Amino acid sequence: MRIFSRIVCWGLAAVMVTGFCGCETVGEHRTATGAIAGAALGGGAGALIDKDNRYRGALIGAAAGTLLGAGVGHVLQKQKQAFDRIEGLETQQQTVILQQPPPLPAEDGQPRPPRPSEPQQALMLRIPSDILFEKGSSALSAAGAQKLREIAQVLKEYPDSDVYIRGYTSSEGEDKANFELSQRRAEIVKNELSANGVALARLYAQGMGSSNPIAANDTESGRTQNRRVEVHVIPRA
Repeated sequence: MRIFSRIVCWGLAAVMVTGFCGCETVGEHRTATGAIAGAALGGGAGALIDKDNRYRGALIGAAAGTLLGAGVGHVLQKQKQAFDRIEGLETQQQTVILQQPPPLPAEDGQPRPPRPSEPQQALMLRIPSDILFEKGSSALSAAGAQKLREIAQVLKEYPDSDVYIRGYTSSEGEDKANFELSQRRAEIVKNELSANGVALARLYAQGMGSSNPIAANDTESGRTQNRRVEVHVIPRA
């Protein structure tokens, strides 16, 4: 067992060194980061699972987590390259805990779909609302429909992921109206992706109202940036 532990430990160290030393591009950096994060999570899980020998369990879990994390990072990088070819789409690879939605209005008793609560590697796609919708409207524009067709094509090429769609508004208007508008927009994006061949079971839509602004709401330029749809693509382990 001591020999086995050394083999696993050296293998893990080799993967980590390769990850650190090979960070010449963003893609390689993300893969290395995923490998290291996977090692940490896998090591902790392995120690808990193998209670008879926590050291052995941690080593095995860390090695498995390293490979899994590196694989997820590589898959996300390939998808990012495909999405980057879509004009007007902002993409960013990141580790996220998806923000939970604000409380629903008291009269709205609709159930919410489950949401991840732990840090996960994800690819974030940000679509300005003025590409998809007119100001204050939830009617999808022709240009927006074309943009979503392009996004759907990439999602179909990588089917082993869940897709979390969040609609946002600026702070103009009443909170309840903003929430309802953002919910309709998120649902329309979800339905359009489904209509273009993305499995409905992969898609989750949630309106976020004016929460989580990315720019100041005291200028029209800032409000325009805050009116957006964000899509998080999270590979299934």
